[in-house]
Amino acid sequence: MFQVKIFVFKGSTTSTCLLFVYPGVFYLKLNREDLLSPQKLGACALVIFGICVGLLSLILIIFNWINQ
Repeated sequence: MFQVKIFVFKGSTTSTCLLFVYPGVFYLKLNREDLLSPQKLGACALVIFGICVGLLSLILIIFNWINQ
């Protein structure tokens, strides 16, 4: 049962980083436009959204572990 909990934790954190955080960070790092350009603002929003989703997922997993 402990291995399942580890896989759930690992999957939730890894998937949000791969889907939301990393693409936005890579775009911000590789693009040379102004920070206030629409594309960079969208990348910043994607990173912030990904961090929020990751934290929410992590909090829900921890509450689920506590309540079991």
